Amino acid sequence: MSEFIPEKILNRNKQGFSAPDESWYRGENANYVKDLLLDKKTVSSEFISKDYINRIVDEHIIKKINHRLLIWSFMNFEWWCRIFLNNQKEFL
Repeated sequence: MSEFIPEKILNRNKQGFSAPDESWYRGENANYVKDLLLDKKTVSSEFISKDYINRIVDEHIIKKINHRLLIWSFMNFEWWCRIFLNNQKEFL
């Protein structure tokens, strides 16, 4: 690729990027997050207080506190519970 890409780009240090999930959970996917984590069908509420999850989601959406990694963990745990504890095969 050295024929097409400038040397200063080829030889620079590696850099990463963050996914835009912080804004996703506030914007277009806020309802999905709430439906998944705060519904009466939420399985993980047996293990994690629904009041705590609600506070974290509200702080993220309304108060603009970045809880993206915690929300990501909650969502993954919820799907794990649905798949492996409830044998749920379909996704929202």
